[in-house]
Amino acid sequence: MAELRQNADWREAEHPRKENGEFACKTDGASNNKSTEPDVEQNERKWTAERKYPAIPKAQGFNRSNTKSHLAHAKEMGLNEKQYIKAAEEFFNGDDGDIYYDNRRKCFVKIDELKLLVGACESNGTIKTFYKIHKSKIKHMLKQDKLEKVWKKKN
Repeated sequence: MAELRQNADWREAEHPRKENGEFACKTDGASNNKSTEPDVEQNERKWTAERKYPAIPKAQGFNRSNTKSHLAHAKEMGLNEKQYIKAAEEFFNGDDGDIYYDNRRKCFVKIDELKLLVGACESNGTIKTFYKIHKSKIKHMLKQDKLEKVWKKKN
């Protein structure tokens, strides 16, 4: 059996924990109100690199656009397959909405709360999905999928 070694650099006090034992962010429960969200003017690539996310890609097509779910999403939007692909590319590459990173699925998720649209894109630019979402499901999605904001629309 392998022996466990104590890391000499590890200081438990520097790594706060939540009540359930999980590690907490340094800002969890902190009294300061300093935002951890980046300034929108900040260099996007630098910020994503600091956060260890891949650079936000330019979306370019689906790996398979004629799946049952993609065709159903296109129909819900009143689009044919080609229009659906074009709309998904324009949505993800446009300036509307906020972009999040899904660490679990290793992809970017763009949400436009005004137009009620959601799209997901892999780091190589391949679009995974694009669909309309009900307003009540957005907050649930953000919480459930633990999405981390990486880009905020300029107002």
